[in-house]
Amino acid sequence: MSDFSRTERVSTQVHRALSEVLLRNPPRDPRVTSISILRVKVSPDLRLARVYFLPLGHAENPLDVQAGLRSASGYLGKLMSKSLRMKYSPKLEFYLDEQQDQVASVIDTLNALSEESNQPVDNHGDSDE
Repeated sequence: MSDFSRTERVSTQVHRALSEVLLRNPPRDPRVTSISILRVKVSPDLRLARVYFLPLGHAENPLDVQAGLRSASGYLGKLMSKSLRMKYSPKLEFYLDEQQDQVASVIDTLNALSEESNQPVDNHGDSDE
C-alpha cells in the first residue's frame, strides 16, 4: 500500500511543479499553446510521468501541441526537477487526454435525449369529432 500512496504523492508533486514551470517559463516552441494538465500518472518505479493534457482555447491542431510538448520535455523536466526533492526526476511523456472528449460527447448525447423527452408529444391522431 505504501507504493500506491508514494506514487500518488509524486504524481501530485509533478502536477504542481510542471504547472508552475509552464506558467513561469513556458517553452518557446510556437506549437505549445496554453494547456490544462488534467492528470499525471507516475509509474511505480517513479521514473516515468505520463502527463494528460488538453489545449486551452482553440488550438489549430492538438497533436501539434503534443509534439511541441514532447520536444520540450527535456527542458520542462530540467526546470521541474529543481522544485522536486527527489533523487531522480521522472521522464515526462505527454498525452492528449481524449477521455475528456468522450465524456463531453456522452454528456451532449444525454442532454439531447433529456431535451427530447421534455418536448410535448405531437398527437396527430386527435381530432374534434
